[in-house]
Formats: sequence, C-alpha cells, structure tokens
Amino acid sequence: MIQLEAIFLQGQGKRSNQEDSFFPEKKESNSRVFIVCDGVGGAEKGEVASQLAAQTIGRFLGESPEKPVDEALVQEAVVAAEKELAAFQHKNPEAAGIGTTLTLLHLGDDEGMAAHIGDSRIYHFCQNDILWKTRDHSWVEGMLQSELLTPEQAAEHPRRNVITRALQGNLAKEIKADVHPLFDVQKGDAFLLCSDGVLGSFTDERLCEIMTGDNALSEKAKTLESICSQDSKDNFTAWLIRVTDGGTLRVYKSEPVSKTTVWADALNRQKNRIMEKQGKPLTIGRSPDNNVKVQNPTVSGRHCTIEQIAANSFLLIDADSTNGTRVNDWRIKRKIVNRDDKITLGSFTLHLEKLYPHLKPPAPLGPAPQKDFSAEFGALKEVWDNYQQAKIQIFNNDMAKRLIGAGLSLIPYFGHAIGMVLTASISSEEKLQALRNEFMISYLCPKCYAYLEEVPHEALAKKGTCGYCKVKWENDK
Repeated sequence: MIQLEAIFLQGQGKRSNQEDSFFPEKKESNSRVFIVCDGVGGAEKGEVASQLAAQTIGRFLGESPEKPVDEALVQEAVVAAEKELAAFQHKNPEAAGIGTTLTLLHLGDDEGMAAHIGDSRIYHFCQNDILWKTRDHSWVEGMLQSELLTPEQAAEHPRRNVITRALQGNLAKEIKADVHPLFDVQKGDAFLLCSDGVLGSFTDERLCEIMTGDNALSEKAKTLESICSQDSKDNFTAWLIRVTDGGTLRVYKSEPVSKTTVWADALNRQKNRIMEKQGKPLTIGRSPDNNVKVQNPTVSGRHCTIEQIAANSFLLIDADSTNGTRVNDWRIKRKIVNRDDKITLGSFTLHLEKLYPHLKPPAPLGPAPQKDFSAEFGALKEVWDNYQQAKIQIFNNDMAKRLIGAGLSLIPYFGHAIGMVLTASISSEEKLQALRNEFMISYLCPKCYAYLEEVPHEALAKKGTCGYCKVKWENDK
C-alpha cells in the first residue's frame, strides 16, 4: 500500500490578488487527490475559475468511491468543472472569459495517475533525478518541440505566457486533460505540483536538488516558499508529496475518449502485447543471456533493462552498470524515456526505433519548419483586419456583449490568450491597450517571429520581405 506525506505552500508574489487555488484545503493532508489550479490570462475573477475547478474536480473524484480513479473518471470530472464555469459565467456576464489551468495527482492504494491542462506543472522525482514531468500546453512549448525556438529564446519570447489549453467553461469545445498513468512508485519518490509562479524561480536542476535532498519535506517547502517569496512576480502555489512506502501500481482499463491522448486501455493492451512477445522487460548488455546483446567494451554484462509502458513511453532502468546509462547526457538510475531522447550505454548509442520497429514518429506540437511562408503570411491579413475592426468597435463604444464577441472572435488568430476578452468594466484606453498587447504577440513574421509593427498587411505584401530576417514571405511569381 502506498503511504504518503504531503505539504502545501502558497504565496501572492508581487501580484495584488491571489488567483491560484488548490485541493484539498488543508495545508497538510491525508488526501489521495491533490490539485493545483492557476486562474489565467488576467481576466476578471480568475481566482473564481481556479477555485471552481479545483473544488469541483476534487469533490467529484472523492465522491465516487465505487469507481476507480482512471482516465475516464478524470475526464468526467473535467466536464463537471467546465459546466460549473459555464454556469457561473451565465449568471455573471462580467466574468466572461475566465479560465484556469489544472494539475492533478492521484495516488491510491494500488493505482495512480497524473493529469494536467495548461502550463502549471507536475514533476515525479526519483533517486536524485526527474523521472517524469508534464509537457506544458503553451505556445513556446510547441515551438520548442518543433525546434523552432531555443530554450533561451523561449524564456524571453513575448508569447511565453500564452497557453494553448485551459478550462474556460466553453461547452461548445471539448477540453481534455493529458493523463499519465503511474506504473512504478517507490519509497522515497517525490512529486511536485505547482503553478508557473514557482517555475519562474527555479531551473529543473535546482528543483530536483531541493526535492531529492535528505531533509524533511517541511524544510523543502520552506526553501521553495522563501525563494519564491523573494523572486516570484506571480502567484505561486505548490503541493509537495513524498512517498514514505511504495509499491507497484496497476492501470485500470477504461474506454478511450480521445484520439489524441493515450488512454489506460490502450496502454494496457499494448503493454500486454509486448509482454506476450518478449515475456519480460528487455535486458540489454554484453552477456549472451540478454535479450539485446551489445558488443561494445564500455557496455556492462547486464547494463540496463527497458520496458514499454505506453505508445511512446519506456521505463529505462540502469543495472548498476560500470560506465552508466545516460539520457540526454544526464546519468540516470531510472527514467521514463521516449523515442526523441538520446540514450547512451557507456559509449554505445541505443536507438529505440531499432528495438521497437513499430514506433511511429510523434506529430509535432507546433508548425513544421518550412521554406515557403506564403500561407502563414496570408493568414496575417485576417489578424490585421480583425485588429482594425476591434479598434473601430472600441472607438464606437459598443455594447459590452458585442465587444466580448469581438474579443472572442480574435482568439483563434491571436492565440489562446484568455485575457483577450474586453469587458465593459474597464475604460476604452485599457481596452485598446489589451487589444494592442494581443496584436503585438500575433502580428509576427512567420519565420523569425519579429513584431511587424502597425504596418498594414497590404504594405507588407508590397515590401515582400521581413526587415529583420530578410525572408521572402511569398514565392516569386
């Protein structure tokens, strides 16, 4: 049976109000469900959105003891939260556009999972390493995964706070949480659920150093809180959970509810097919009794084991090898990897696609690199036109509902920035500034992402090239 110790921390940072929420509401808890939500986008009542989501989902999961907490139940809880958000906005029109992120961790007696929406994050730490972490639903994360931005560029990019998925109460659009089943949780493992106000104060390496230290969990929380209080400009909230007694977790079967997310039944079936084929996790090393024999003097006799646990996820465990197992040049003992990771055993490079030929390359999260930017440049005309139309509506002092509608119509072209909804409770000057802020992170060169200023699209088309990177936006005719 999994035994846990959990401590919560929260601070306001440099903000005037607190828009983060959490579940359960006790700072030290015996709960098996932990949630952190961050009201996003600067919209009015962001704190209401985060609180509604955290409490609705937490209670939904806690009040269904007859059901296993699997992927299907988590998605049902997400739908329940969306309905609560929609109902609140219907009763309070001034709150239109509120939204929130979600991070959720469930650790039952013999099953567990993590789920998230947005750019709040979950970490799983094990033996001085990050075993796994969530991948943000954000614009810059998509560009990073597509190798269109470097980490340094992403850290300073004007769109670094634009998220691509959030709970908003939009019942016309189905929102799914990304769900990560937990197969192997051991004594000493630690989890961190946190809003982006925490992330802005630490590197992953520093978080790992703090969370895997030998000191008490309360001391870790004090360290995080002290640094965030000093450095963070945003609200910061976190749950710190440590496993005091661990075990092997199972994954419940459930009906898949999304084509883009890997659900528990698919994971189980695929794992069973591999187990039937291989009989056990693959052993790798120089000795002839390994499933995979490697003739390299830097590889140990029994160097490591690897087991496929999801469509593109593998549990890699070093077998106390002499020269080590490394993932992306970091030496590891146990880590979840995928086909994009660089894995080396001593000086030998392990290629997952050779071990598992059925693997398919994952679809990119962002736009693929290309030489022809005609389509992307053409789409900027709609950004420009919508910007001009919205300015006219503001100047005409339109009714609040019409203004909200105009703001929402811009979101598909300006990115999923929750704060785009301009309500009647702010001045025309503030509305114009909010509109310009969104325009400045949307009217960008499709190659180098430089802001193109308030130059009409027609004038840019005549010029034909970017003044910064000199790329031609349209093919020569």
